[in-house]
Amino acid sequence: MVSRRDVAAIMGGGGGLLVVALLHWNKKKKNNNNNNKDLDKNKTRHSALSSRGERLMLPALPYMEGVMRAFFEPYHAEVAPDGFILLAVAENKLCWSDILMPRVDRYFKLENLPEWSSGYGPTQGSEDLRKAMALVMARRMYHELPAPCPFKFGAEDLVLAAGVGAALSNLFYAITEPGDVVLIPAPYYSAFDADLRAFADLVRFPVALDDNFCLTPDALEDAYRRAWRTHGRPPRALLVTNPHNPLGRIATVDELRGVVEWCDAKNADGNDLDLVSDEIYALSCFANEKALLHDAPPLGATKFVSLANVVNGDLATHRAHIVWGLSKDFGVSGFRVGALWSGDNDVKAATSTAAIFTAVSGLTQAITAEILGDHGWITAYVDENARRLAEACVLVEAILTKLGLPFVPPLAGMFIFADLSSLLPLLANGGPAEDLWDLEAKMYADLVDNHHLVLTPGSSQHAKTPGWFRICYAYVQPDVLKVGMDRLEAYVTGLRATAAAAGAE
Repeated sequence: MVSRRDVAAIMGGGGGLLVVALLHWNKKKKNNNNNNKDLDKNKTRHSALSSRGERLMLPALPYMEGVMRAFFEPYHAEVAPDGFILLAVAENKLCWSDILMPRVDRYFKLENLPEWSSGYGPTQGSEDLRKAMALVMARRMYHELPAPCPFKFGAEDLVLAAGVGAALSNLFYAITEPGDVVLIPAPYYSAFDADLRAFADLVRFPVALDDNFCLTPDALEDAYRRAWRTHGRPPRALLVTNPHNPLGRIATVDELRGVVEWCDAKNADGNDLDLVSDEIYALSCFANEKALLHDAPPLGATKFVSLANVVNGDLATHRAHIVWGLSKDFGVSGFRVGALWSGDNDVKAATSTAAIFTAVSGLTQAITAEILGDHGWITAYVDENARRLAEACVLVEAILTKLGLPFVPPLAGMFIFADLSSLLPLLANGGPAEDLWDLEAKMYADLVDNHHLVLTPGSSQHAKTPGWFRICYAYVQPDVLKVGMDRLEAYVTGLRATAAAAGAE
């Protein structure tokens, strides 16, 4: 079992911290005979922590043990055919070995290294990288901005941090007080809980989506009032993700306008409500590529529209904020490059100071700036990445459809949210009625322990009902993904066969 001390090291989702967590967990796993001594030491160290330190000890992800087992005992067709297949990490490895790695490798010539990369620089990040990122985003994400647009996209409008998680943490640290409430449409990315809790000490309050997984003003109003009653203060911010994780859904223009108008109305009534849009999957959209593979009707929009395309007025100049980074769209989560756009100059100044503690290394900034400056390469990469994401997505959809398991058909991201709730009753032991959430946990454990398949349980993503699982299809190569889905198919057919045999007795 992984302790709180083990999993705390991955707080915030940083790649380096994850490595520390894995090494620490593996070391303790190999030294189980020292458990009692470890417990005594932990108890002593634990008592020395402040309330902030205690907060950092809380696990970032409830399902981390399965992820760690998969890291240490991964599947390999020849060396470890019974190894774990990890489909619970939203990381894109489909283009690394043949497209991204050669492009990065080209840069590792010392004569290309700029002098500024080895020294101190602007706290908000180097001008070269901020300019390159702003230009990529303006061209590829915000190319249909209304005129006049309240958002500017120059180097001076951008604050960098070591990943989008760090950018969000810095932003919320700057605009909220401890104990403030943040509304988040659910289901949502599991690590938001840790990202908002670790340093800013915020309360996360889920907002229910409608039956079509849309975010409506009525749902926002209901959650706002319930959060105020429950926590004794009005919510301070709304955090949306577009494209959505774990749904893979792209918000429509009307949906975004409804959100903006609701926020405007709240602030017009004298409230302080900021709107934050996490757009980390903005360049991982594949509606056109998927349409070439099959003609299933889309759920939501087919083309990404940013918050910047619809926001205006005071919300745009003071209370709207956008984050984006390279981890997902470019499959380089280990680079730790995230960016914040804000319409408020004070927010940019405050987060620039916070960025001293979450800076991107000079070497990483230099490499990234050079790559993002090659717009011909960017276009070719984004198109090929979309094609590969669509192919992997369709592979998973085909198996789920064959098994008769419902799912939300994605058009973006690198995951599918699948409904396995029909299988939960098949896990009941015939005794007293078991809680369905407990059965979901039982299914997760069964898949990990007996089938060496790791998915993301819906409970960790605040799903409305039990039985939902997120399947990440870009973390492994297509041949391994196929083996993973074969394991899921064997598990499902086995459950059904066992239940049918028991019913026939």
